[in-house]
Amino acid sequence: MLLRPLSKTFQTTHTQWKLSYFLLNNSRFKTINQEEIVNFFQANDTPDVTRSTLWEACKAYLRGQAISFASRQKKAAVERTVWVSEQLVSVNTKYAAAPTPSLYEQCLKLQAEFDLLSTSKVETKLLKTKQRYFEMGDKPGKLLAHQARTAALSRPIPRIRSPSGSVVTDPKLINDAFFNFCSDLYTSEYSPKIWKNHSPVEELSYPKVDGNLADKLAAPIAAAEV
Repeated sequence: MLLRPLSKTFQTTHTQWKLSYFLLNNSRFKTINQEEIVNFFQANDTPDVTRSTLWEACKAYLRGQAISFASRQKKAAVERTVWVSEQLVSVNTKYAAAPTPSLYEQCLKLQAEFDLLSTSKVETKLLKTKQRYFEMGDKPGKLLAHQARTAALSRPIPRIRSPSGSVVTDPKLINDAFFNFCSDLYTSEYSPKIWKNHSPVEELSYPKVDGNLADKLAAPIAAAEV
């Protein structure tokens, strides 16, 4: 009997769960977490349960509470953002039709709340990006490879105009054109053979100092000059 390996559809991947550091800055989560720890030990700290089992069960319980709290927070933030954006569109429409001071004040409040929600979302993404950079360090990985590939693709040269005036789109011809241009740019206009028997420096004329003036300059300094 032959055993076939499981396809990728049925293969499961196990990822290690990590406590989000955003929850540690949430005062409500810390309060709830402290209460849950007290309640857990009061209900499960019995003589027939060992300390190691109690501690492992407590960690699993707190992990579930953290996941549940984070999910509720994310869902509430998304719902609030959608509601604020809808209200902002509605109030802006009313204000455009019939502007009043109260509608203007509502627009400012809704816009301020929407900006705060958007800023918090962007801040979360930036902090996660910094954490990924810190974990990767200077090691090559998917993140750095993706950024290098993206940077290379963001500066393409699809076409150039050749010296003859025609438009070139073939990548090989574009590379050849750049190669020829750089070769001509850094090639001297004068051949070294011209200076083989005669140096152009010899044709230069330098100014000369008069003999009497040279003698005066070389003479000792007199007391009157000091």
